[in-house]
Amino acid sequence: VIAHMDITERKRLTNDLLRAEKLAAVGELVAGVAHEIKNPLNTMMGFAQLLLVREEELEEGVKKDIQKMHGAARRVDRITDGLLNFARKGQEEKSRVDINEVLMETLELKKDHLESRHIKVDKKLAPEMPPVTASKDQMEQVFLNLINNAEYFMSEKDGAGILTLRTSLAEEKIKIEILDSGPGIPEGILDDLFSPFFTGKPEGEGTGLGLSVSYGIVEEHGGRLEAANREEGEGAVFSVILPLKT
Repeated sequence: VIAHMDITERKRLTNDLLRAEKLAAVGELVAGVAHEIKNPLNTMMGFAQLLLVREEELEEGVKKDIQKMHGAARRVDRITDGLLNFARKGQEEKSRVDINEVLMETLELKKDHLESRHIKVDKKLAPEMPPVTASKDQMEQVFLNLINNAEYFMSEKDGAGILTLRTSLAEEKIKIEILDSGPGIPEGILDDLFSPFFTGKPEGEGTGLGLSVSYGIVEEHGGRLEAANREEGEGAVFSVILPLKT
């Protein structure tokens, strides 16, 4: 007699545990590191800005070098901000929020930018969704990271696309899906997608923090963040699953 056991769920739980431990370890480390970087970085950016105020006195080559230096410093500043946000997860005050409303407010921030990239938005929001206990700012951060991610890969594919935002309610959980029509997720990176500092973007295009920070926020809310390739058509789907009761 041959017995077969489906270990898919056990494997998912094991991976979630390992990822959570990794995130916790990184979270303990990054706050101190980010603060240590911030102090000299602010000095560098301040002096670069002072020099650029007097740009008419600078040679063209020197001015370009200072602009490059200032741009690189700003990128490091964004990375350290991401590290600090990652370390602070869980410290935001939570309240009862309408998740459809939060999603639409986040979309409004990106509306003009998506239109300029010729990306259409298809909204499929379930009506009269019950409120969930969550940090509105943190959920906006999650949705913004996921929309930015979808926008990037659709733009890289063909400069256009369709972004689908879908919400649904099932088994005392709210599910928010962000679907794109991009190239999809290569199978080899699915397991590493939410790991800190891992990115599927070319070098210099991403910090590798957006998805890991989002994963940590959703987990701290008692939920799950999942990624998969779409079953219908090309593209990827990121699903945020939140409990109605926390």
